[in-house]
Amino acid sequence: MHSDVVAVGDGMMSSLGSLCEIAMETCSSLYLESRLSCAEKG
Repeated sequence: MHSDVVAVGDGMMSSLGSLCEIAMETCSSLYLESRLSCAEKG
């Protein structure tokens, strides 16, 4: 029973980690795009 809880916890942590990675990549790409568009306008 305890091992099941640990497995579920590990799965949640790994999925959260991948979600954070995706969010960071999306934010950084959006940031770079906004920087480029601002440079083009400027």
